[in-house]
Amino acid sequence: MEITQSEDCLIFNGFTPEITKMSRVNDTILEFMKNKQTIDSSDRFNFIIFQKDGPSYLDHFTFDPNIILKTLKSLEKKAVRANIAGGIFVAITFIIEVFKRISEKVFRLIILADNGSCKIPIHYIPVLEDLVDKVKGMPFIIDVIRINDTDMEQKNNLINLVKRTNGKFYDLNDIKEFSSTLLSLSKKKYIKIPEYYMKKKKITIQKGNIPFYVNLADDPLIVDNIESCAICFERDNRGMMRCPSCEIVVHKKCWAKWAKVTNIGISYVFRCRNCYNLIRLDEKYVLDIQEGRIPTEEKVIKLSRRDMVKYFRELEDKEKPKIIQVSDPMVIEVDNSENKTKNIEKMIRRRIEKRIKVVICPNCSKITTSINRICPSCSFPLS
Repeated sequence: MEITQSEDCLIFNGFTPEITKMSRVNDTILEFMKNKQTIDSSDRFNFIIFQKDGPSYLDHFTFDPNIILKTLKSLEKKAVRANIAGGIFVAITFIIEVFKRISEKVFRLIILADNGSCKIPIHYIPVLEDLVDKVKGMPFIIDVIRINDTDMEQKNNLINLVKRTNGKFYDLNDIKEFSSTLLSLSKKKYIKIPEYYMKKKKITIQKGNIPFYVNLADDPLIVDNIESCAICFERDNRGMMRCPSCEIVVHKKCWAKWAKVTNIGISYVFRCRNCYNLIRLDEKYVLDIQEGRIPTEEKVIKLSRRDMVKYFRELEDKEKPKIIQVSDPMVIEVDNSENKTKNIEKMIRRRIEKRIKVVICPNCSKITTSINRICPSCSFPLS
């Protein structure tokens, strides 16, 4: 069965300023966003653009296309040649952070590239494939529009990533074709979902990726004092726990029951009823509660979750998106001397043999790679 859902769309503008006219590109991006919101006003947007010190983007998706356009224009004067590998990694790790706080969305990454964009080095292909394979069931889709680039190796690498997510790849010969191509992508994506998932609205998680999603979730905090449960409204101090994101307090047993209808396809990983943040409990405890091995009161819980779109509009009204810049996580080694080039090739072979992997920092939950011995975000030792 195929369905459509609200979309969060991230546009990675990897066009080179010296090659592609940005004013034309920005006008088309604005029209693209407006077309999407005409179809579905709950769609949100973000961007990535490379500057000298690394990729820049907004700290959260926005409903307002004009914020995207205004910010892109303010940054384009200092835009530099884009590193496609680094941009894809930053885009996906950002989307993962958003997924921790939001459900029932399709996440889309649209990559714009030309013959000035930095190619994806061979040693970064495995880690990008690994990352894409972990998140494609969210669902996550990559589309690529490439202009006037004849590099077949780069083309094949991008097509491989696109195919993994059932996206589309466009190889254009002229900027004149860009507008109609991008606008064609403003249509909703149809997602194949098994019929038995329809009512539950869970994502499809491959067995091997379960630890990845478990590690994304937060442990609730133990509360010792008397509080009112946000689910059953009983006031006591019997097994109370606090959501680390929005700080509502809920009985552990009530959250175990709540997990039955809000889990993400893993029985003990579920959404907070107030803020949508991912929470995890002990798997055995959840199953024991849900299957009656641990007795609980037979009070029927009929509470529904908050309206997601209304909730995120309220958050955006309180705090407008801010520009953030991060260092490039996949720096391209550039050296023209013959000896050093050979050394780089040896290093690449060693890295391929080690098989670079995606790593979640156990301290701050940020995504990085096994290349790093310490977390780039919090400096926690990773090995």
